[in-house]
Amino acid sequence: MVEYMKTFITLIFSFSFFNLCFPQQISNKYLPLQIGNRWDYHIDIYSHGGGHSEDTLSIEISDTLALDGNMYFVFSSYPPWFPFSKYVREENDKLYFYNEDDSSDCFAYRFDLPVDSTYLGCWDNVIFVYSIDTSFLWGFNDIHQFQEDKIFSEHFGVYYFYTSLPEYFYDLYGCIISGVTYGNLLVNVEEEDKRPINFMLEQNYPNPFNPITTINYSIPENSFVLLKIYDLLGREISTLVSEEKLLGKYESYFDGSNLPSGVYLYRLQANHFNSSKKLLLIK
Repeated sequence: MVEYMKTFITLIFSFSFFNLCFPQQISNKYLPLQIGNRWDYHIDIYSHGGGHSEDTLSIEISDTLALDGNMYFVFSSYPPWFPFSKYVREENDKLYFYNEDDSSDCFAYRFDLPVDSTYLGCWDNVIFVYSIDTSFLWGFNDIHQFQEDKIFSEHFGVYYFYTSLPEYFYDLYGCIISGVTYGNLLVNVEEEDKRPINFMLEQNYPNPFNPITTINYSIPENSFVLLKIYDLLGREISTLVSEEKLLGKYESYFDGSNLPSGVYLYRLQANHFNSSKKLLLIK
């Protein structure tokens, strides 16, 4: 099923988790908008250089908020990285987002059209209904609608979606709807406070070293990371990291076996952050 979905997923990011889930008391069955509902995703990340990494993301409806005369459900995420609209409402089988850039109510998705239909979503984005089919999922004969870069589940909301630059593939592994858990929850939200809140480059250890040392660093947001070694004249000696990284804490290793004893510099660049430190190789 996952491979089947991945062959369909195309194009860009956008707002998505929000269309999620199940409870029968909700007027739009593709949108279980209720405080306390939660969705946990497993993420496969493929960087431009061909690297692969994995992570998890948990989305939860935490509150409601009145904005410009409309009532929106407020979504929060763990870790605190949220590439989509935080404010969502539904009306007449249609999904709306609050656009914070211009304080407008943005029509996003509808679920009452047949296959091969098109319509205009946010920012006049043309959305195509690629397929509508049925599969058995978590005890339900479940209808899936594949629209744009997302697969919407009749009972479990956004079941799969894709973003690009770099490529992120999100699989719904579990959710909590009206207090009932389906599938497997992946994220321990109590661990959220252990995620980094600032960019940080730590002093290497051991220091002095011979010939291998460890460099730890933290990034509080998804970033393209460069970690390089230089001599004191500014000449580049080695590139340790050059790729997209999810927020988190990382360690990298530098081997100075082929270098003479001396003082060297290591520099971390990630988004707007730039920091350098000295390391001492003694043989």
